[in-house]
Amino acid sequence: MACDSTQYYEEDGKAMHYSFRVNKKYELHFIPRLNKFQISDCKKPNSIYLTLDFIPHNLTPQNCTEERIKTMILFS
Repeated sequence: MACDSTQYYEEDGKAMHYSFRVNKKYELHFIPRLNKFQISDCKKPNSIYLTLDFIPHNLTPQNCTEERIKTMILFS
């Protein structure tokens, strides 16, 4: 599966924000400096389906599926 990923770092090398897309439908945003995680719709600007006040460290482009994202949204 192809991964469309973006990372932003502070000058000291700490991650500010990183994200990746799942099936060109969902975008997962990890914001460590604010301890936030968000899921948005890639096709709708500023649409946030889910915001959590923690970073789920077990989500990677390799193990994340559209079904897993839908389950997270449903049970949040």
